[in-house]
Amino acid sequence: MGNLADYTRFGQKDQEAVDEAVDQSTSELRAVSSISKAKKQRMWVQTDFEPLDNEKLVAALTRGSNVTPSLMCEDQSFKELLESEGKLDLQLLSSCRSSVTMPSTPFDYGAMKIAYRGQLTLEDSMANLNEEVTDALLNRPVIIKCLYKKGPDGQQSFYPQGHKLEETLREGMTLMWATALLDLAYAWIVKKLKEKKATISQEDWPSWCTGMPWPHDDEETAVPDLYFVKGGFFIGHGELKGTSSKDKTSQIGCYLVEEEIEVTENMPFKKYIHNGCTSIPEDSPFIVKFLAFIQHVQYWLTDGTAFTTDFQGSGMFLTDPQILTDQTIGSEANTVFSGGNVQECFDNFPVEHVCNKDLCKWFGVADGVPRYSRYSEPGSTGSATTQPLLPYILTLHSYIYKNA
Repeated sequence: MGNLADYTRFGQKDQEAVDEAVDQSTSELRAVSSISKAKKQRMWVQTDFEPLDNEKLVAALTRGSNVTPSLMCEDQSFKELLESEGKLDLQLLSSCRSSVTMPSTPFDYGAMKIAYRGQLTLEDSMANLNEEVTDALLNRPVIIKCLYKKGPDGQQSFYPQGHKLEETLREGMTLMWATALLDLAYAWIVKKLKEKKATISQEDWPSWCTGMPWPHDDEETAVPDLYFVKGGFFIGHGELKGTSSKDKTSQIGCYLVEEEIEVTENMPFKKYIHNGCTSIPEDSPFIVKFLAFIQHVQYWLTDGTAFTTDFQGSGMFLTDPQILTDQTIGSEANTVFSGGNVQECFDNFPVEHVCNKDLCKWFGVADGVPRYSRYSEPGSTGSATTQPLLPYILTLHSYIYKNA
């Protein structure tokens, strides 16, 4: 990769910390998995909503989550994410070997990331890998993203390697939480739709359901079916030359990797809701109104402590989310998620959000973005026993190669 020479070398403390987490003879990819493109049927359709434990939610928002499944693990629930202790631990994730091929020239630049098109190729046996993970990330094109920062003079530069590892972990944690929060909102929507089906005639359903009354016996719905891409992060190693060290490789980069979103003339890449914008124009497309409704639901269900923003993507797939949190619950929350967790944006939400009559009001989360006090929902008939699903975390050992 052409820009790797610009990376600074590890400081001693940074190197020792990474030595404890990874095998220096390899690179590592850690992918956070959501739902496969080949299997678009959401598991939340068969999942009943259960209110969250507020104290555990606040604790998890201030520390992250120590989610450590093996390659063959079952999906983690949102409840398990809240109950896990400690932060994400690199040492406790399972591994397998793969190769990463990427060009030296990026195809796009974002506010904080440079994007490359690349490919992951698994070198170990695929027998112990989940089919959904291999379908979305392995042996197919992926997007590889490199984080950078801007100085006071506006010049772009790469983070020191130890700091970059920390920033990349935060990006991966943000994607994981955004996926879980989206599934949480969908599970609540399904619960409310089932209640509506039992109490409201089809004529009283909102206009966006016209022609597709829900729910059918096959659990189809007119609700937009959106997913965050599978994604993750990996640490690249290169060969050491001219050294007497026993270690023959050195860490030369830390990157994000995501499944590629198909972008066409009919499905262009769009920014639906900006990180600093919680006020949605009345003439916005329905998908924008729906995502603003999702924000309201998440804010309500988390007792006014967190919601997802910076929605962007193409078709049914979303990428590069940001989690906004109420930082009065503790300054640590700002260190869990990436740098766009801006207090002013979070504080503006109850003031700027305008409820849509066919979404917020029809579903019963209307009027001033009320806080969901201790989760005693008005008119609630009880809750079930399962939670929406948290994605897999997959770890791969990888080598990085450059295209000519």
